[in-house]
Amino acid sequence: MLIELDQNTLANMTAALEWVCKKLPAAKDTHEARKQIADAMIDSARRGRHTYPDFEEAGQRVLREITRSSHLFEAPGRVVGFSHKMTGLPASSGQILAGAS
Repeated sequence: MLIELDQNTLANMTAALEWVCKKLPAAKDTHEARKQIADAMIDSARRGRHTYPDFEEAGQRVLREITRSSHLFEAPGRVVGFSHKMTGLPASSGQILAGAS
């Protein structure tokens, strides 16, 4: 669905998108993450919320979701906080499991 936005709304959305995306951790700064943030801002505009704070709030909600999962994973295939004690397996088995993807 196409949505028409005036120049002020586009400027507010662009500035808020830029500001929120600067807060993305490097490991999470992907095209998909930026698209999720932009989509939330577009949804905000569709609901009639066109101010910079509206877009910033919408973007920050998605940013919190994205960064909330970053404390669980350090990098793809590497689980942070994994312990062989959690599984009852020998330490060497835990290391193999943690690195496997």
